[in-house]
Amino acid sequence: MNKKKISWGVKIAVVYTLFALVIMTMVIIFMNQDVNLVEEDYYPKEIAYQQHIDKLERTKKLSGEVSVSSGVSEVIIKFPENINPDEITGNINFYRPSDKTKDFSKEIALSKNGKQIIPTKKFVKGLWKVKIDWKHSGTSYYNESTIMVN
Repeated sequence: MNKKKISWGVKIAVVYTLFALVIMTMVIIFMNQDVNLVEEDYYPKEIAYQQHIDKLERTKKLSGEVSVSSGVSEVIIKFPENINPDEITGNINFYRPSDKTKDFSKEIALSKNGKQIIPTKKFVKGLWKVKIDWKHSGTSYYNESTIMVN
């Protein structure tokens, strides 16, 4: 019995042909896929996100920091002493991660010593995120803290 051997040149040609067929099949499949953006208006949202990052960077460079602490019956927010409290404007947002219906906002209204005291009677016991978006002399800043209300 004479077995006919396939030459190495034919083997290489078969491998290249199979490779080309696999690549062409993948190209056809991928070209027919529907590609959707996650969000249609991604560019304006990217700009807004960059502005948020800029606020965080400016906040890090402040000589003092905003502190948020929870007591038995109140949440105390204290701004740095070297900033005039009369020039601070903005909002304090309270987010309840487990129940968004409990979320609420307060406008910043500081006392002369740079503190704002918020009674906890409106709070449900548990974890809260406090997001402070504020301006001082036309410059925007942002702080975020987590507190436990008992």
